Amino acid sequence: CAKVFAPLLSGKNGPLSDDASASMLACYGVDGGNFDVHIDNHGNKDRRVLTLIYYMNPGYDSERQGGRFIPWEITEDAPPKTEPPTKLTRDVIRPLEPIDPVGDRIIAFWTCELPHSVEEFKAPLGKQDGRYAITVWLTAQEGSEVFASGRHILSPTAAHDQRAVQERAPSEER
Repeated sequence: CAKVFAPLLSGKNGPLSDDASASMLACYGVDGGNFDVHIDNHGNKDRRVLTLIYYMNPGYDSERQGGRFIPWEITEDAPPKTEPPTKLTRDVIRPLEPIDPVGDRIIAFWTCELPHSVEEFKAPLGKQDGRYAITVWLTAQEGSEVFASGRHILSPTAAHDQRAVQERAPSEER
């Protein structure tokens, strides 16, 4: 994946690595679940630049099961990106059109720029209603100054704020 996309997308956020990425398999079972609004890249040494999510849910019914991906727009009222990063709050973001997690669909977005969430998922028919997604993050090249030169990321929304604070703390404080 990285070998294909890195050369094509390296212009926007600097050189992407063609040999490294991070991934996650998300399986929502019968207990349901959701992700509150957040931004994937927490800053510090996080080299993730581009998020790709591939849905593997044939016959998925969002009306019955929920679990749609919701991108959020950062409004004009949001403070500018700063150093240290600006914390986003719900009064400066608004939801856009939800995206159904239907089988064989892929979505892509810049990791440090798009607040997003996943609405509550339900599995009324049990395991056969599982919601499956593979997320791959393309990363910047080792030593890259992707976020330098005034291009600072936004801090995550409240859902991930504590994790981000811990990741930004010097190692002796952890």
